[in-house]
Amino acid sequence: MPDFSTHTRFTLLASLCLPLCWGLGCGGNDMQQAPTGDGVSGVTLGEGDGESDGDGQESSSDSLDDGGDKLDLGNTGGGSGSADDGGPMGECQKVDLLFVIDNSGSMEDEQASLVASFGGFVAGIQAELSQAESYHIGVVTTDAYSSNGAGCNSLGALVTSTGGDASSNANCQPFSSGARYLDETEPDLATKFSCIAQVGISGSGDEIQAQAGYQAVSPAMNAPGACNEGFIRDDALLVVVIISDENDQEVCLPFFGCMGGSEGDPVDWFEKFQAYKNGIQENIVVLALVGDANNSCGADNCSRLIALTNWFFNGSVGDICAPSYETFFNDAIAVIDDACDNFTPPE
Repeated sequence: MPDFSTHTRFTLLASLCLPLCWGLGCGGNDMQQAPTGDGVSGVTLGEGDGESDGDGQESSSDSLDDGGDKLDLGNTGGGSGSADDGGPMGECQKVDLLFVIDNSGSMEDEQASLVASFGGFVAGIQAELSQAESYHIGVVTTDAYSSNGAGCNSLGALVTSTGGDASSNANCQPFSSGARYLDETEPDLATKFSCIAQVGISGSGDEIQAQAGYQAVSPAMNAPGACNEGFIRDDALLVVVIISDENDQEVCLPFFGCMGGSEGDPVDWFEKFQAYKNGIQENIVVLALVGDANNSCGADNCSRLIALTNWFFNGSVGDICAPSYETFFNDAIAVIDDACDNFTPPE
């Protein structure tokens, strides 16, 4: 065998590897592998992952002044951009935001923290996703929400009116979208979101978080005439935010039998979400504000919801016990931005 020098060996190795690396698109999250179904093999993106982080990110006030119509969080009118104009292929131009909010008896403080963080979260998304001009925003609860009224009080139906303890106790419609969800034309988006997000704490203690989420985005629930008609779009990035202090699992008690829990296991839930987005998991972001094994507020260890989140390339888990959710949502903007940059248009 020839006695190659170190320099020669390095040169040969580089000449072989660099074209392969370029062809595969080395770097970033593009090299992550999809789950195979043998276990939880996804990645939870923590702080600093993605294209920007808290130290390098523009402030919302500066970014919102730089070109384009932005979501109006006050009373000065809505945006007028068209999601069909401009924008490079592979970068999302539409975003569908679904919040799955636990409405059981222990969630009053958490709902208040979500409402307080919403304005900055949406403003940050709008600032970072410069090509995205169309937004749909909806809320579902973790049970069949009776305050929605007859016809749309089933699991996965978007909230339009609220009731019960600690709720906004209001009919939140009409929305400027003319539908059961908010969009970028809403004159006072923050106020309307506060109305639908304060779902109260009179809901069932047998939470069905994952199933509420995937049923909300299912074709059946979004079909013409259905409760969520028009909410989910094939050509939009889907962002699912799950907020709960209870694990998504069946609870079996003597004399009462087994109750609660989404059907199947985390991998089954993942496959449902993926199927409802044309089999393209890269077009889904899942953000979970839940309890972990060492939380400080007595929340459940939400291991199954964490497992669901970890199945996705674009997943992030935060602490529901945090006094404020602003840091979590600020960090999540980088995850959403990265997913938008790598959006795969449906065929």
